[in-house]
Parts: sequence; C-alpha cells; structure tokens
Amino acid sequence: MRYLKKAVLITFALCLTSAFAYASGSAIYSPDLATKLFLADESTYSVKTVSGQNAFVLDNQTAAFDVDDNLICGNNERKRVDVSITYFDNGGGHFYLTYDSFSGKKVFTDYEELYSTQQIITRTFTLYDAKFANGLSKSCDFTVSAPKCTRYKPLSVYKVEVKVYDASCPIILSAASKSTGNIFFYGDTRAFEVSFENMLANDKSVNVKYEITDVDNVVVLSACDTFTILANASKSINYPINVQRYGVYHFNVYLTDESGNDIGTYSYDFSICPNANYENYDSHIGVCPHFNWGRECENGTYIIKNAGIDHIREGYNWATFEQQKGVYRETQSMTNYLDAAQKYKIDVLALAAYGNTLYSEQSRDIPNTPEARAAFAEYVYQMLSKNRGRIKVVEVWNEPDIESFNSNSATPADCAYLVKEVYDRIHTDFPEVEVVAFALANAYNQTGRDWLEEALSTDTDGDGEYDLYKYCDGISVHHYIGAIERISTDGESLKEVLGKYGFKDKKLYHTEFGYTEVVSSYGKWVQRGEEKQAAFLAKYAAALRAYNAGDVFYIYDFSNDGFAENQYEQNFGLVENYQHSVPYAAKPAFIAIANLNRVIGNCELGSVVQNDGNLSVYKFENKFGTKKSYVMFAEQTKVVYNFSAEDGNIVFYDMYGNNIYPESDCGVYEIEVGSEPVYAVVYKEEEKVETYLENGKITVIGKFSNGLEEEYVAAKVYDKDGKIAYLNQFELDDSRELKFSFRANPKEDYDIWLGMKSLSKIYKTNAEGKGIAVISLEKNGTAIDTFGKITEAETFTLCASIFDRGLDDFVVAAAGYKDSSLNSVRIIKKSDMTLISDGKYTLDISSDMFENADTAGFYIVNSIDSIMPLDKGIKLKK
Repeated sequence: MRYLKKAVLITFALCLTSAFAYASGSAIYSPDLATKLFLADESTYSVKTVSGQNAFVLDNQTAAFDVDDNLICGNNERKRVDVSITYFDNGGGHFYLTYDSFSGKKVFTDYEELYSTQQIITRTFTLYDAKFANGLSKSCDFTVSAPKCTRYKPLSVYKVEVKVYDASCPIILSAASKSTGNIFFYGDTRAFEVSFENMLANDKSVNVKYEITDVDNVVVLSACDTFTILANASKSINYPINVQRYGVYHFNVYLTDESGNDIGTYSYDFSICPNANYENYDSHIGVCPHFNWGRECENGTYIIKNAGIDHIREGYNWATFEQQKGVYRETQSMTNYLDAAQKYKIDVLALAAYGNTLYSEQSRDIPNTPEARAAFAEYVYQMLSKNRGRIKVVEVWNEPDIESFNSNSATPADCAYLVKEVYDRIHTDFPEVEVVAFALANAYNQTGRDWLEEALSTDTDGDGEYDLYKYCDGISVHHYIGAIERISTDGESLKEVLGKYGFKDKKLYHTEFGYTEVVSSYGKWVQRGEEKQAAFLAKYAAALRAYNAGDVFYIYDFSNDGFAENQYEQNFGLVENYQHSVPYAAKPAFIAIANLNRVIGNCELGSVVQNDGNLSVYKFENKFGTKKSYVMFAEQTKVVYNFSAEDGNIVFYDMYGNNIYPESDCGVYEIEVGSEPVYAVVYKEEEKVETYLENGKITVIGKFSNGLEEEYVAAKVYDKDGKIAYLNQFELDDSRELKFSFRANPKEDYDIWLGMKSLSKIYKTNAEGKGIAVISLEKNGTAIDTFGKITEAETFTLCASIFDRGLDDFVVAAAGYKDSSLNSVRIIKKSDMTLISDGKYTLDISSDMFENADTAGFYIVNSIDSIMPLDKGIKLKK
C-alpha cells in the first residue's frame, strides 16, 4: 500500500468565505439522468447493465464533459470544485482526470486504480484551481481517461457528479525546497519555502496547520499559524524541517477559513537520506535511469551520485541515431545524459540496440545478415567516436533470448556473430571500451542458460573451435526473481556455463534486477508496498555481492515509469516519476540503497557468514582492514542473532541508516532480525588530523573512524600567546570527518585542541601548513631527504598523500636536471599509482632517470592542463 494518496496539484486555489459567492450547486451525468453536465460525443459510448444499474462504458477512451456555464464558467471567484466518479471495480486498469485550470490544461496525477474488488466505488477529485471555462478540446471542462494497460478491462461508470462550493478560493499555495526531489542529504538546508498568494482584490485571513508525517502516516511534528494576506499580494514563510531520522516523509499543509471550512489540503514528499558519495569509493551498484527517453537528467544524476551509485546503464538507440543510411546524429537526450554522467563522474554502460528498418523489416529484428551486422557495428563505432572517453562499456543487444526483443527469431549463433562484428570494428580504435554481450533475460533458469551455451559455443571465426570469449570482454544478464537463495543456486549454474566456454575470468554484469511494488495474483493486483520493495532490493543487492555473483549490478529502474500504482511496469523505481508533483521524490527504496552503499560501498571482499534458510548474515571488508560491515536479515520469522563484538568501534543501523542500540552482555549483542535488513559496522580505531595553508588560512581536516555519527566534536585553537584564535563545535556526519579553517599569522605556531566523547588530543601546527596534498619519498619506510639516497637505491617509492577528499584528480611530475637544464621527466597520473590506505597513493620509481642529473624535482599539481600547485614539492640537489 502506498503510504499516502498524493492529492497534490502544482498550483492550488483555496476557498475562503465570500459574501458575493454564488449559491452552491451540482451537476450530474449518468445514462439515465443528465442535469447541467453534458458528455461530448455521447453516442460513441456503449451502455450496459452492471450489477443492476445502467453504466456507460469507457473502452480505452477519454470522455469529455462540459459543465453548464450557468453553474460555472471562468470561476472568477475561484470556488472549490469536486468531481466525483462512481464506477464498478471490475478490472485491473485505472483512470485519471484532466481539467481546465487557471494555469491551463492539467492532469491530476493521483490516478484511480482498479483492483477487481467487485464493489461500487466513488472517487472524488477535489480541485482548488478549477477554471472550467471550456478550455479543453471540444470546448469541455474536464475529461476522464481510461487507457489500455496490463489486466485492462473497460471501465463501467454509473455517474459523474460536479459540485461547486459556495465559497471563494482566492489563495494559491506552493511549497518547495532547495533540494532535488526534496531529498535532504547531509549539509543540505532542511526547509520548505511556503508561498501564499492572494489572487483577489480583498484581504483574506487563513488558518494554517503544518504537519509532518512518516512512512506509516504517523505525525512526527506539527504547528499552527493564522495570518492575513493583503489583496493581490503574497506572503512567504520559511518552514524548517526539524526531522533527524533517515526515511521518507510528507510535509502536509491544511488550510481553513475563518469559519473553519476546509479550503485546501496539500502534501509534499520529502526525505532525509544518508550521503554515500565518497572519495576512493565504488559501490558496484548501478541503476537504469532511462534518461535517453527524455527524462530530466541533470538533477537525476546528482541524486544518483549522492546515493553512492556510480554506474548507469543507458540506451543509445540505433534507429534514432541513424535515421538516414550513413548519417549519424545524436539527440539532445543522448548528449544530455552523457554530459551529466561526465560531470558527476558516473560510469556509463551504453546499451547498443535495437533494430533499424533501414536494414531490416521490423524495428526489433536482430541484425543477422552481413550487411546488417556491419551497419550495426558501424553505428556502435560512430557512437563511440562522438563520445570518446564518455562510455566505458557497450552492451550488445537486450534480451535476445525472448521474442519481445528478437522479432525475426535470430539464433544464438546469429547473436554471437553480431558481438564479434562489433568487437572487430571498435577494438583497435577503442581498446579501453569493454564489449559485453546479450543482456540475457532468462539467465537464472535453464532455458536461458541453454540459449547462452549455444551462443558461447559458436565458432565465430571458422577455425573449428568455440571462440566468442576472444571477441568479448564479458556477459550481461537480467533476473527478476523473488527468491534470494537462487543467487547461490542458479547463479552458480550460470557461472559454470561461462567457465566452460572461456569466460571464467571475464566480467559478468547484472544489467537489470528489480522489484516492483505491485504484482498480479489470481487475476487481481496485489500491493506489496514500498517498504517491502526497499527491503528486498537492499537484501538482494547485498546478496549479489556477498556471493560474488558478478562485477556490477544495475537496479531496474531509477524512477517510476508512470503514475498508476496497480501497473507493475510503472512501479520499479527507486524514486517517483520525473513528472510527479515532486519530481524524483525518494521512495523508501532510494533511502535503503543509499544506506546500503554507505555501509558496504567501499568494501571489496564479501562472504556469507550464515544462511540457514531463514537467517542470512553477510560480511564485507575494505581492502585496508579498517572497516568490516555485516548485513543481517530473516526471511520467514524474526529471530534474535547474537553478534560477537570485535576490536574497534561498533555501530548498528536499521534499513534506512538510523542508529539502533541492541542489548549487550559481555561483548555479545542481541540483535532482533526481521525481513528488513539491519547492519553492524566495525571501524578499526583510527584518527588522523591534517593541516594545510591556503590564502592566509590554516585548514584543519580531521578524520575519526572511531567516532559515532552525530557525535559532537569541540575545536579550540590557541595562538603562541595562549589566546583563543578559533572556537567551534561540530557534529560528525557518516564520513566521520570534520573540516574548519582559521586565519593564520606568518610563521606563528598554533595549538589545536579537539575533544569528543571518544577522544581528547592536542595537535600542533604553524602558518606554513602542509598543502592540500603532500608528496614524499621513501625507501623501505625510511624517508629519502637527500639526492644521494635516491642514486644509492635501485628503486624508491614516491608517495602522494591527499588530505582533501574533494580533490578529484592530481598529477605528479618527476624531473631530473643537469646544470639547471631539464634532462629527464616523467608525468605520473593518479591512475598510475596504487591506493594503499585512505588518501595515500604510492608508486615505485627506478633511480635510473636521475643517473645523469645533479638535481631531482618532484611536483604535484591538480591536472596537467591547469597545473595548480597542490604542494611546494621536493627539490634535492647533489
């Protein structure tokens, strides 16, 4: 069940009492009676008897209605209007209302869904901004649409009624935050700007009730206010969101007039979400956002990245790209999503599909002739040529093992030949781009694996041996299953097939897995709900990693595809539709995946600690040994799991990232585990404070892995005379870092005092600082500080320590000089070096490059193009 019906309009008019209002009135249309309400093209709709009453039938149709102009036309006094539809619930479809508003044609996006209850139901749409001036087609005021869809049956409507209230509605209300989707990450301003605008020429008083409710509709916070808005004027207030717990919420605003009449109810989705976007971090989790369908991508990509999702799978349609043979043009949607992905440093897997009627009969024919295969390979080559460096992986076709995407019945061998054709065309010029094949629909059942085996066993180059592994960097698969245990059974069977044909050490991409809120069961729709979706996706994603089932796992999909809550294809999203009243508002699944990424995202090693058919416990570790994360859940019945304490600081979280505090006895924690996953994170005792000088300020960066999230840290800085130069208090976020700056006098010493519940230490620094990054030279852990120590060693280690996690990239230049002239140089990129601990990169260098030099120089800059110094560098002379 969706947690709250969203009766939200982008702009609303609210009702206030007016001495000049018309008397209230109504209009009715039914097959047996019509008063002041007229159905356009009435003869095109059939009438039948349903459950003993006459009903007119909408069979994939839109019915247009006109209200008598003597009842309402133009609605100059801005009255509230209710439109009620009485229907028989005998199907799995849905209907929605479109109406003539003061801002033009508007769709009421809270659709009415049918669940085959066999009941007579009345749905009322309350409109606060209805103009009803015959502004829709056919000179009508509103329409009722019943589109064809999954489990569709024609809609039987008994009656449509319009009620116009005897009250004026002059006030327009809107509320918005500064955060995309009203998703508040750490550091965002948690507040709504609420605007009230009086549209009429009289002052109006209004009573306002603000209310925040959680996912279960429990009131978390509330407040009331009363004020007057001047004629033709507006009033804005800033309403702070003082909610601390992670999760999905609603900001509700209720308005009444001086007589206590309801004049408006509005709800705005918002959420509090953990940040999971950290340096040196790869979540292994991707998402399918469908930006190429024309969905907004700048804001969408921003929140994807902040949730710790580092990969997107996106389409690049052949027929759209090549509409004339040999002429290749990108659409704006293609360019936009690639620009956004590059901006936010998200890896792109581009789906190369589907057919092109320039080379085949149907749009989903798989190229299976020499001409068509060559044309497809050229399309991929041109796609990469226009986007060099912006596409990491090319996926050749989508689900060729099912008829929906293989309309010409191409064989598995045909698909193998197509993959080789693409690989041969692009590999020489784009060796860094991975080619992965198939996006197999049925990878987790025997039918799909049989298809895959036939494709992998194909002799594509005619030498008598299976050889697709030579022309492919990996395989991609899909699975939509409700049983997590199949990851260890069918998943292992899949890997056996891949290993048999040379793919054991190649990439395995899971480019679609998902869980929709609603399913069809025995002819009816069953709502599983958003919280169950969130729990399943978090558990499933964790299991894929714990069982080492592949390399990257893409959730299908990023946002809901529509507004109908009983259509499973429309409800796979982590967030709401981009045309929702709050575009990209988070669903519980988004918060759950962001938290999962925060907990295990920077861990490399996954393993299964326990799986007894009910209780599952997974363990993840980062490669530095400083963090261990545990994921725990029970599928059938709740259990108490005894978690033994380990060395380090232990923090427990619920599914959304809120702290939980289990009982403990002698180092053993009793954790109640149910269907929603819970987490234990063990941090190795570690603290580090770095300082650097920039623009006359010393910046202090502290990292406290043993600190608790939301723990307070006091900071005091004393100058050489013992006077306080800086004083502040900070709250640790989930990165366990703090950062502050203070003005520094040249060459003066400062004492920095940092105190918190788990730590109290003093640090000493001076105005010279250290730089944003520091380079150093070592040999077997001993510093190299003379030129002689370089030449004495065959190799030495260059170290780059990065203190600012916001530093995305850097370049180190190693240079040898003879008599002040450059005689050798080496440019070292961040990607050339090895990350050995948090923020520390190393590379072993041969001393040979300095054998004819008398000076060695080492410099670190932000990039080879702008070369902004990050440190004063090192210069050692003979």
